[in-house]
Amino acid sequence: MRAERERVASELRAQGAEAAERIRANADAQRVVILANAYKVSEETRGEGDGLAAEIYAKAFKKMRSSTPFTVVSMPMARRSTAAAI
Repeated sequence: MRAERERVASELRAQGAEAAERIRANADAQRVVILANAYKVSEETRGEGDGLAAEIYAKAFKKMRSSTPFTVVSMPMARRSTAAAI
């Protein structure tokens, strides 16, 4: 009688472990898909943001160039011209 109960209990534990492994594998697969989709959306959003930023900078630079009577000089160019004058 006791041996039979132990055999049944062992069989049920094995079935439970098998079900747990299937659940874990399914969850891991879903995790991979979710992370891949999240990365895709984040990269698309980043690209849109970069594009918008470039557009804003271009408009601002164009507006600044048309409204200032002097030439805009980058910092490295300013340093070189200052160093050459010294």
